[in-house]
Amino acid sequence: MRVGLIVPSSNTVMEPDFQRELAGVASVHAARMYLADPVTPAGEFEMLDRHAAPAARDLGTLAPDVTVFGCTSAAALLGPDGDARLRSRLVGLTGTRVVGVADSLGNRLRELDASRIAVLSPYAAELAEAVIRGFAGEGFEVLGAHGLEIGDNAEVGRVEPEAILDAAPLALAPGAEALAVACTNLRALEVREELERAVGIPVVTANSAALTAVRRALEEV
Repeated sequence: MRVGLIVPSSNTVMEPDFQRELAGVASVHAARMYLADPVTPAGEFEMLDRHAAPAARDLGTLAPDVTVFGCTSAAALLGPDGDARLRSRLVGLTGTRVVGVADSLGNRLRELDASRIAVLSPYAAELAEAVIRGFAGEGFEVLGAHGLEIGDNAEVGRVEPEAILDAAPLALAPGAEALAVACTNLRALEVREELERAVGIPVVTANSAALTAVRRALEEV
């Protein structure tokens, strides 16, 4: 089987995560949307307006069985309805089912019966706040949050897993039922189980949630 990824051009983590986790199940093929650093909401909207459709058309030529739109912050900026409209457009361009990362995060949290959450992200304030609004728009109560305040997406991909482990407790707040790690370019999946032990609640990462959705989609092919 074949899985397509549509990712920002500077994303260096999602593709290796998927290749590692889907080895023996599906091949993974990425198409990139140009995104300038430092990352800003304006830059992300330009990425969506100018580069999402060409990336989807490119992936469509290899006939993937499922495609993932792999940018958490862009989906948050669009909001749940805008993200759904984007994915519907990408379905027409790729000819496949399109999994959304933000949508997958929300679905996985609901499966864990976690409506009150903490959020860890690598973003600077403006994008970190957009992610929180995105969760609120999905009906979640964000009790605690922490952003690493990294402006360059290329630098996000260089954050070591140990630094993610150190930062996770800073996002916690009393009553949080799960920790959501919101970025496909952050190496949180590698240490998800260690994160759960460190914070004492379930941890859902952008890539772990998307992988769950992809595995289920592949079972239906």
